[in-house]
Amino acid sequence: TALCISDSFAQRHSLPRILKDVPVPITAVDGRPIAGGLVSHNIITHLVVKGHSEAIRLGVISVGYPVILGLDWLRCHNPDIDWE
Repeated sequence: TALCISDSFAQRHSLPRILKDVPVPITAVDGRPIAGGLVSHNIITHLVVKGHSEAIRLGVISVGYPVILGLDWLRCHNPDIDWE
């Protein structure tokens, strides 16, 4: 799954967008297309999580969460997550 940022969060923080050559669909972990539609823009920003820092490219979508770190990112970085 992809790294995504909500359109409203990006607007609220005046994050500059980069137009993609070709819009791409985003799918959920189970393969279903998500309601946010096609990703036509990206945002490149810096992510810092518990001492880990990296530049990331996020697809801009209409979604109810500020940022979604996709399954590929989670598998690669294997963060400790407290679900409670």
